[in-house]
Amino acid sequence: MAQCVVRQATRDLPSGTLSRLGTSAGAALLAFVVQLVAASPEHLPPALEFGARDCGFCHLTPQGGQGHNERGLWLLAERDRRGVAAIDVAWLGGGGGGARAAGGPPPG
Repeated sequence: MAQCVVRQATRDLPSGTLSRLGTSAGAALLAFVVQLVAASPEHLPPALEFGARDCGFCHLTPQGGQGHNERGLWLLAERDRRGVAAIDVAWLGGGGGGARAAGGPPPG
């Protein structure tokens, strides 16, 4: 019965419409997956304990990527001050070894 309804609903569509819709949906899904894989959300799980709900905790957008808010800029400055290659979210709580920069991290 469902097949019959689908056939009736799509019977008047121009030839190839469903094929193009399927291709478009597939391309959109692929772009979404690539974006997720390209992102580096390794900092989010430890940031959850400091109140993060998404990447907007340190970035300008909830999706993360380029652009950091005050907290993210502080983490980058702290990384440079410590002379290390990567940030450590534990610095937000004063952990991660070594003293915090003057003033500490922005409030959560």
